[in-house]
Amino acid sequence: MNILIELWRYKDSWLSLDQQQRADFLEKIGSAMGELEEAGVKCLGWGDLDPATDQAAPYDFVALWQGKDQAALDFMLEKIKESGWCDYFDHVNARSSLSDPGPILQKHISA
Repeated sequence: MNILIELWRYKDSWLSLDQQQRADFLEKIGSAMGELEEAGVKCLGWGDLDPATDQAAPYDFVALWQGKDQAALDFMLEKIKESGWCDYFDHVNARSSLSDPGPILQKHISA
């Protein structure tokens, strides 16, 4: 399973926009979601991160995506860049092809 995890928090540039500017930008983002679906990217969900979590990531929001393949996730990453998202949000990604724990545990032993 090919997944992409996005973590983000507001930048001052986002907070300096008025609510109409924010709504306009997010409407543009929402309209691009169809392109992602057509490319084989499925949104598994968005959420607020719990700051009380032990060793919490220093971000406020999360989104989890599944791609039909790595190329679909590459397409999504390019669309994020093109959208201007990172102008307004401090944003990091994590991507992986998930499997059973065995191969990863073996890597830990072999390290």
